Amino acid sequence: CYASLLFSPFTRPALSDSVYSESEGLLLNNLCELLSLFVRNHGQQAISFILSSHVVKSILKLLNLKQKWLVLSAVRFFRIFVDVDNSTLRNYIVTQNLFDGIIQVFLNNGSKYNLLDSALL
Repeated sequence: CYASLLFSPFTRPALSDSVYSESEGLLLNNLCELLSLFVRNHGQQAISFILSSHVVKSILKLLNLKQKWLVLSAVRFFRIFVDVDNSTLRNYIVTQNLFDGIIQVFLNNGSKYNLLDSALL
């Protein structure tokens, strides 16, 4: 499957507490945007890939980075992912505790009013 190859940068082991170079970060950002587009426009095919590959968990590891623009990419993807009207997806989100990372980012941001706060709300 070409999608597995395309999104393989998310499955690399060093995807948490790292600092990525600008080119690596841009690649991850663009892949988040591309997957968001797939989720919005290609419904069931994208959902079946996401559920089989667990790529969402890998994307949510971006929430632990110090590079806030990559954290924002993960948050934007998750907002689109949650917005899909699909009971299987909702069940996956709940059973895999995918909101935990988003809630932690919100709590860590505190009372700061910034772009991250706006993206989370």
